Amino acid sequence: MTDYGTIKIPQEAYNKHNEHRKELRMTWEEYIGSEAPDTDGKEMGDLEDRLDRIEEAAKEATNAAQSAEAKIEGLQR
Repeated sequence: MTDYGTIKIPQEAYNKHNEHRKELRMTWEEYIGSEAPDTDGKEMGDLEDRLDRIEEAAKEATNAAQSAEAKIEGLQR
């Protein structure tokens, strides 16, 4: 049998941390035992900005590859 403990924090703080924990896809045990980033939103905003830039670069790379393939096909005809 596993014993469980309870940590009591204000409901608002619980909700804030629970949402952050879910965004990080962590269990409560992982979240509490880790050096989780601050939940002020800055880190998540920075991460979202970086992901947006990566997504845009991937789209550009895909378009460039498709353009190159089209040119090669045109030369083969």
